[in-house]
Amino acid sequence: MLKTFLKFYRQFTGYFHRVEDRFDPVLFFRVDLMVTTTLITGLLMWTYAFVAFNYVSESNIKWLGIVYALLHLLTPFVYRKTGSLILTTYVMLVPGGVFQTHFAVLTGGFFTSTLIWVGILPLIAGLLTNKKHTLIWSAIVCCIIFTVFMLDTQYHMIPNYLDHRGRLITQLLITYGMVFLNCVFTIFLLELYKINTNNLRSKAVSKQSLLHVMVHDISNPLSVINWNVGYLNKFFQKDENKIDDKISAKIKQTSKRVEDTLKIITAVREIEAFQTGKKALVLKPICLITCLENCVELVKPRMEKKKINIKKDFADIGRVLGNTTIVEQQIIVNILTNAIKFSPDEGVIELSLKEASEGRIELLIRDYGVGMPDYIIKNLFDPLAQTNRTGTDGEIGTGFGMPITKNSITLINGDISVESWEEDTNPNDSGTAFSLKFQKGEHEVIKPPQIIV
Repeated sequence: MLKTFLKFYRQFTGYFHRVEDRFDPVLFFRVDLMVTTTLITGLLMWTYAFVAFNYVSESNIKWLGIVYALLHLLTPFVYRKTGSLILTTYVMLVPGGVFQTHFAVLTGGFFTSTLIWVGILPLIAGLLTNKKHTLIWSAIVCCIIFTVFMLDTQYHMIPNYLDHRGRLITQLLITYGMVFLNCVFTIFLLELYKINTNNLRSKAVSKQSLLHVMVHDISNPLSVINWNVGYLNKFFQKDENKIDDKISAKIKQTSKRVEDTLKIITAVREIEAFQTGKKALVLKPICLITCLENCVELVKPRMEKKKINIKKDFADIGRVLGNTTIVEQQIIVNILTNAIKFSPDEGVIELSLKEASEGRIELLIRDYGVGMPDYIIKNLFDPLAQTNRTGTDGEIGTGFGMPITKNSITLINGDISVESWEEDTNPNDSGTAFSLKFQKGEHEVIKPPQIIV
């Protein structure tokens, strides 16, 4: 019976979820809480509307109570239409707050226990939105209570139109309603804590497993491959007639790629040692133009497959601080790969370098592909969010690239931002622009080891 009820309730709440919600487990859970809170507070509001209609002798609240309750009932539908949890929260709280204040003013004013319901509005705002709106609603509630206090104690303007039976019902509502709401909110906070704890644990385990594979399991066979390729080079150098030029080129290319991969593993080792407090990170002056040329060469096969052209606009700039492997493999290549992935055949990717403020160099990578929706941009750099999409040629991604890029550029004291225009809304100027800002420098900088949680 319980399983059937939970299944039905999950289907019911699922109706109000938007597709984007699945990318953020906390948001998904908050939407569930919003629907649940609407149902619980809605039940309370309809009961108070019933009391107002039958047991309050003042006529102006009889039908208004029903109007307030109907407006409150629209809350989940507003979220389904707009996707704004903040707007939805206000649609829930405003009718509820106005109704409870109106009811309190007509049933005893400052000395009625009904006024306590206004006090839970900041709590609901905090659970569903953020600190800012919690403070806003705290200020609103304080103003309401102070106004009722002044009207009741200073001006004696608040009579009590509630009869004895109505007072009994409202007291029962406050007693059991408060217990029930506190129970629901406590369960929500415990579940939210559980979600966050599981996310952190999953993130830590995944990171350690990946590092173990990269540092230990992959580096050893790659070292053997690198040694064998080197041996072949030496062997064929003794008699160049024994090997075809194309095969020689392939051997050299393989050797270069293996060396690049070993450099990536070395960089990952250094980053892990830095983040766990074991080793300082050395940032050296590097040429960003050279890094860009190397990266373009690395992604050239993918570009040729889709016949994509690169347009370059490089200003005469100095060196930037970083690590060549990190900048090339974990930052620029990731963004270029994404740009190619979501560009149409015969598309264009623009690369530009220019001086920026505060002693920085800005690299702009702009494609004219399909662009990204807002919910993807919002979670683009979140390693736990599901942001992977299929490319224009069926390319499949993992969603790990952009979080790695964000972490890597932050590591070298840089910054990243993104703008995107979807093809559906901007058919003539769609695409994505990444702005990367690097710290300019001509001298080596040593970052002391630290632990990043």
